[in-house]
Amino acid sequence: MEWVVAVLALGCLIFILHMVSDYFKRRQEMEPKIQRLEEAKEKLQAEIQNSKGALSEQRGELSPLRQELTHLEQEAREIQQQIPGKRPRKKPAGEKDG
Repeated sequence: MEWVVAVLALGCLIFILHMVSDYFKRRQEMEPKIQRLEEAKEKLQAEIQNSKGALSEQRGELSPLRQELTHLEQEAREIQQQIPGKRPRKKPAGEKDG
């Protein structure tokens, strides 16, 4: 009976060595792929940061324009109210509000 236990132990040892060698072989295959993915991830994160910076810059430029537009619309309404008997012009059917 001792030889059965010895054979099972030897089989388990061979199986463990096979698993370890397979792990290291796959690890060597996967490391370059993982490294390329990490580099691509860093590039994409840099692009995202650049895009966020450009977006906030454009929003900063847009804010004064919106304020100026609101001011001009207010002035236009005031001028329309100052003209006696003059109603605001009607928009043609195909024209949309902007």
